[in-house]
Amino acid sequence: MNNPLPPLVIRSARMTDWPQLRKAVRNIFGHMDEEQISFLLRRHHGATVVACRGRQIVGYYQFYPHADAGVAWMNHFGVIPDHRANGEADALLAFFLRHAKTCGFDSIALDAF
Repeated sequence: MNNPLPPLVIRSARMTDWPQLRKAVRNIFGHMDEEQISFLLRRHHGATVVACRGRQIVGYYQFYPHADAGVAWMNHFGVIPDHRANGEADALLAFFLRHAKTCGFDSIALDAF
């Protein structure tokens, strides 16, 4: 019998999340070295949102205002490989769309690699 997954909770990152978030980013973006991960997490720390199942961070996104007025720019987004295909990415993207609108943005942009 399969154990059901705990509910997905999406929220702003807390300072206590950073050690686990660092591991999640390393897992999501295996091509990044520690210096790149540190830069990424420092640069956008104020606009980081995490998705958690139980106490585990399974995904996240970071965003900030784009140079064009009214545009929210999502430049980092990911779900750890073991939790893909469970709806986390869809839920995170839908949350981002609502979050950006609530913050007063008219449109969004995504930086994809």
